[in-house]
Amino acid sequence: MSVVNVKESIELLKKAQQIDRELYMALEAQKEIPEQKARLKIEMEAEKAGLNELEAAFKKLQLRQKEKEGELAQKEQNIKKFEGQLAQVKTNK
Repeated sequence: MSVVNVKESIELLKKAQQIDRELYMALEAQKEIPEQKARLKIEMEAEKAGLNELEAAFKKLQLRQKEKEGELAQKEQNIKKFEGQLAQVKTNK
């Protein structure tokens, strides 16, 4: 066996070790995927639930705003009515 063949063999072994190391790391990362997927699914469901709660609260606030706008319109009508009555009282004197 020549010195060149030994050097080439050592280099090939180093490359094989690097590939083996990368393969091992990829397999380990692949094992974590189901756990990550399950955790992300749980987080997503929690976020959806929070979003649903916020949407419901938003709808309630919109309804309340419409009610208050209706009350305001009614009070503005009453003010105009009373201002008209006041004008009549002043002219009747």
